[in-house]
Amino acid sequence: MLVSGSTTRIRALANELYEVGSAAVVYSHGENMIRSDFHDAASIFRDLSFYQTLMLNGFYVRTHADAARLADAGINRTMVSVDSDDPAVHDEIRGRTGAFDRASTVSTFIARWRTCCCWVTGRPAARRSPKR
Repeated sequence: MLVSGSTTRIRALANELYEVGSAAVVYSHGENMIRSDFHDAASIFRDLSFYQTLMLNGFYVRTHADAARLADAGINRTMVSVDSDDPAVHDEIRGRTGAFDRASTVSTFIARWRTCCCWVTGRPAARRSPKR
């Protein structure tokens, strides 16, 4: 998850990472977009030419404009979490009806602006839909 604190603190961390030769940042494990200043923070890394990967569940990307805003903030790659190829299983794991459809829709929004990688989390055997 994105470091807690102000964008001033994030800017200082980004500069430190840049100075020691870092070139990439991955936002993962936790929904980083819950931060109201996520796009501002990502823009700090964009301005230092970091390659940025964002793992997300899709909840905070509701429109094409939201996806475009990620691209504008410098997100180079996104990974939308999908827990099962069976929508009912995915929704159950996420605890929200329609979560699978949201992840699918978000994938199409993001694909328009950046390469979108969908990935399967957890233990694949436990998350797979039953054989038909």
